[in-house]
Amino acid sequence: MVNITYVPTQFLKYKIFSKHRKGHGIHSPFVYDFVKKVLLDKSNRAFYKQNKKYEKELKKNKTNITKFDLGAKKHVNGNYNTTYSRIAKYSTTPFKYRRLLSKMVEYYNPELIVELGTSLGLTTNILSNSTDVQIITLEGCPNLHKAATDNFSQWGNKNVLAIQTDFDSYVKNFTAQQKTVLIYIDGNHSGTATKQYINNLWDKIPTDSIIVVGDIYWSKDMTEAWKEISKPINNRYSVDLFAFGILFKRSFCEGQHFSIKY
Repeated sequence: MVNITYVPTQFLKYKIFSKHRKGHGIHSPFVYDFVKKVLLDKSNRAFYKQNKKYEKELKKNKTNITKFDLGAKKHVNGNYNTTYSRIAKYSTTPFKYRRLLSKMVEYYNPELIVELGTSLGLTTNILSNSTDVQIITLEGCPNLHKAATDNFSQWGNKNVLAIQTDFDSYVKNFTAQQKTVLIYIDGNHSGTATKQYINNLWDKIPTDSIIVVGDIYWSKDMTEAWKEISKPINNRYSVDLFAFGILFKRSFCEGQHFSIKY
């Protein structure tokens, strides 16, 4: 169970110690460019409005679904009954951060996108509209996988390969085949598993790839994992946006870590 005081306490610390969102105090040209060209980008895309419309529809959808949780959020019995509405309200990446992922895809133009945690498909949808590059999205729960694939068909997302599988097996056998990749990890919330995923993936992805980790302050376990993952190492910039932790794989850079208001 989540400690209800933990996240607000961590958010307060983040607000106090993070750098100004306009880039002041950031001495890395690459990260400064990220702030100016991505975080502060005010472009408005028609599909942003459409994505919010889909979210609103799902929040009103009272269809029952049995959800099988395989990660740290799993219930005692591993499954429970819920509704599309509750999932859309409480277990979906907020629009602000879905849009940020979309802007990152547009700006950095990865050759492959991999999402660990499909849920109802709202993040996949906004990424699908950002690019015509193939998106591979993974979901462990068969019922959620079915719901998401139905949504993709209804929404017309044609460049999505939705796979129902456990993340461990996929990550272990993952190969980027020299394609730059953006990987979004948002489906386990176990610090141990998250570290294992990063360790497995980091040497397999080429330079100029990006890994985004969701909910890095969801629990003390996730926070400790993020602290370890984000330690400066050569060829890695790490950025803390509170809801997201971002790892940029870059050549010829000394490792640096940044906490930025967003």
